[in-house]
Amino acid sequence: MLGDVIHRIIKERKIYTLIIFELIVCFTVTTYGLDHYFSGRKALGKMNSDLGDYYLQLKIYTNGKNVEDAGFAPTDQEIAELRAVSHGTMMISAYTNETGFRGETPIEYNNIFCSGLGLRGNEVYASNELIHKLSKCDVLSDDISFKDGALIYHGREYKVRRMPRQISNRKIVVDEHGKYIKLSSGIVFPLDNSQAYSDYRDSKNDNYISTNISFNKGVLDENGKVLNGVFKKLASIDGGKHTFILQNTRKEGQRLNQYMGLIPSYLGKMGLVMLLIVSLGIFGNLKNILRRRKKEIAIRMALGEQIPCMLNAFVVEFSIVFSVGTLLGVMLGEVLRNIYAFDAMFTIGFSYWTLIISLAWVLIIIAISILTVFMKIKDNLPSVILTEQE
Repeated sequence: MLGDVIHRIIKERKIYTLIIFELIVCFTVTTYGLDHYFSGRKALGKMNSDLGDYYLQLKIYTNGKNVEDAGFAPTDQEIAELRAVSHGTMMISAYTNETGFRGETPIEYNNIFCSGLGLRGNEVYASNELIHKLSKCDVLSDDISFKDGALIYHGREYKVRRMPRQISNRKIVVDEHGKYIKLSSGIVFPLDNSQAYSDYRDSKNDNYISTNISFNKGVLDENGKVLNGVFKKLASIDGGKHTFILQNTRKEGQRLNQYMGLIPSYLGKMGLVMLLIVSLGIFGNLKNILRRRKKEIAIRMALGEQIPCMLNAFVVEFSIVFSVGTLLGVMLGEVLRNIYAFDAMFTIGFSYWTLIISLAWVLIIIAISILTVFMKIKDNLPSVILTEQE
């Protein structure tokens, strides 16, 4: 049976080559566009999940320089005052970028100061992998060292606790693009009830530390008293050095995602429109194939071949042709996406939905095509077909 199918495909190679070419073009464009579309949705959903309830983020700019988040590092007392006026709606964390060296190989990590992680004042979280790397470094910051399994930070000894999985998976989202600092990427110090944050703040210029302040929707009470109190406290703490803007990171992320994904989205939609147009062309080509092969079909029916058997042969024939065109188009679309991803705002990757949509389309086209064949066969007797004039 397969040999007969291949023979018929070769016999109709001009029409089938045209169909395969049309499918390749359509699915290249569709795959490229849909991968961008679904990757954007995935990135946005992931960012919203990482933000949780604290999606109102405080953007901090240095006055006169328009530089974001440079040098605002409140003291422990000031953090406590901010917590008080925010009525429990605020979450604050801070982090620094650090580099150690093992020979000439840099080992990058973060010092992260965070609250609400279940750490005592003399404890830190760190992954075994990071501690192993840092303990092997020849050069580290003057502020950090290791002694008998303990971490020494600014002369104070901290017990290193293994980072639980639920903690290591947590992230600090730092902007509306979804950029984040993963807690597993660094040494996590408690922000409250610990000298670690104060020691760092007092030992270096504030510009080395990045402060992340976010709020849940409770800060937006009906009369604005909570938010107004927060901004008044920020102004008194800062002394006019910075400008503070409250940003809805979810909405801003959605806006950027829609803007950056505009052209890829159009490409995906254009590909789907092309598929509809090509589908009409495919049906026209199939009708032409049936017209040219109707006497062959009639002879096979006259010789006693059952309609289901003939339909199976057409299913295999169409499946081979459509699958080749579709798979080549999807593969070419993935190659194009790897070479040139339109959007650098988030990672553009392969989406299973792209493949599912492609396969669903192939199955629908095959089903309609077979239905067309069946209707053509069942409505004509072999004797009538054989006596028809071309």
